Amino acid sequence: MWRFVDAAPCKPHWHLECNAEHFETVACEDIRRLLINVPLRHTKSLMCAVLLTG
Repeated sequence: MWRFVDAAPCKPHWHLECNAEHFETVACEDIRRLLINVPLRHTKSLMCAVLLTG
């Protein structure tokens, strides 16, 4: 889904991959609640609101 957000290639980092795995388990309803504590500007809102629901 990244190609629809930004034309630049995505350079995934370990925290993005970890967040993606956890968001996927939420989408599959294996986890009902998820709290992610990372600093601002680490794409957590973009991943959850845009990429997960897109």
